[in-house]
Amino acid sequence: MHRVPHGFTLIELLVVISIIAILSGALYINFSAGSAQSRDADRRADLRNLQTAIELYKNKYGRYPEGCRGPTTGTTPVWSGQRGTAYACTSGDQYVVGLAPEFIRALPTDPKLSGVNSGYVYTTNAQGSVYKVMALNTVESLDVPLTDEFARCGPIDPSTGPSWSDVNICARSPSNALGNNPNDAPTYNECNNQALRVRTFALSGGFSGEHIRPGLWTVLTTDRAKELDTEIVRCR
Repeated sequence: MHRVPHGFTLIELLVVISIIAILSGALYINFSAGSAQSRDADRRADLRNLQTAIELYKNKYGRYPEGCRGPTTGTTPVWSGQRGTAYACTSGDQYVVGLAPEFIRALPTDPKLSGVNSGYVYTTNAQGSVYKVMALNTVESLDVPLTDEFARCGPIDPSTGPSWSDVNICARSPSNALGNNPNDAPTYNECNNQALRVRTFALSGGFSGEHIRPGLWTVLTTDRAKELDTEIVRCR
């Protein structure tokens, strides 16, 4: 008697291939999600390390360090950022001047950019009393809520809501130049426009110590001018 070799039928092969494809797709999705969450965790850690180094710099020199493209001196922030972005400088990855290696071993870079309008960016005002550092447009695994400690325009305490304070300075900004009502709505587009804030982590600090723009805020009180100086950096 002759034995007839038994192999897989075409249908069986297709079933096996389909199962392998489904399993591979599920593994890829899980791996990608895990990688995105891991990168976001790295971004939070990087910003926290930068914040620590920036505060150490201020503790020694009495002011926050400048960005490599200079300070913000007008109403539009001047951002300095890492190599490969629209905010980069000729100094390469030294986007915060004088910070490394004395206060941090090396300035971190975002683990995955999302075009030239992304990455780690930094700015301060001319007197070095206010700063902001961001992982701009690169957050992958979540939409950053206003209650997050790394929210671009926050954080807002969910138990009390927006308040008129330094902690929540971007939550309720006056709706006009002379406003001083804590119930005014935010005026900064970066806070109002969800698309501009949900993919960004940020940390900021400081408050303007003096009125540094003579003539620009001619109709304002000194205190209001200080507040505007602060908001231009911390609320953008």
